[in-house]
Amino acid sequence: MHAGHVDVKTLRAMEAAIWGDSNTGGAVRITVQRAEQSPGTPVPMPGKKIRKIERNRKSTFVLRADPDFLKTVGLIAPPNKKTTQGLFYIS
Repeated sequence: MHAGHVDVKTLRAMEAAIWGDSNTGGAVRITVQRAEQSPGTPVPMPGKKIRKIERNRKSTFVLRADPDFLKTVGLIAPPNKKTTQGLFYIS
């Protein structure tokens, strides 16, 4: 997320502080568990809303950035459906 804004040494130190490195553990723990929803059903999360879209006369549900949330945190809307802000990347 910061690769274009800091030098490599600083970026490595920032990544090590969060994720850990070969000398120390990270500050973040990720737990993966089975969702109660059926496969293919979006899971709600902060900053995104479930939207219903129509494709080839078939309805499907997708997660899209919540415009109100983006405004609150000072982010701009993604330019296309393939772009994900760093804030939402891991999710």
